[in-house]
Amino acid sequence: IQKLVDRAERVLDGVKLLVEVPSDCPDCMVSLIFKRHLFSFFKEAVHNCARHSQATQAYITIAVVDQCLQISLRDNGCGFDLADESGGWGLDSMKDRAKEMAAELELISQPGEGTTVRLTVSLKSLLSETDNLYKTSN
Repeated sequence: IQKLVDRAERVLDGVKLLVEVPSDCPDCMVSLIFKRHLFSFFKEAVHNCARHSQATQAYITIAVVDQCLQISLRDNGCGFDLADESGGWGLDSMKDRAKEMAAELELISQPGEGTTVRLTVSLKSLLSETDNLYKTSN
């Protein structure tokens, strides 16, 4: 979790970043493949925010809710229409990684209203080994 926050702080330099992390977050061993998927997912969300949102503030919330880890990145940027084709691979990559983690991805955005990216993954999934090797260029 700290590596996720560190990455966001580096990439979102110049954006006021507010971070909320629970003090009671479970301390558990997570498989390397799962860590890769989670870090790559979050990295894509943060880079999208830095490149496209024009945000002045971003909020990272990490919580444990109903035996699930929930990671949320919300910004006050320009937002976008989810129905528009982006032409890029970023959102598709995030959707594929969420699927590989058996996680739920929620994207909320409207032009002029900012964007929220929320990933919810069961703690049970965090601990399970996966043999799904996502094919990606990064």
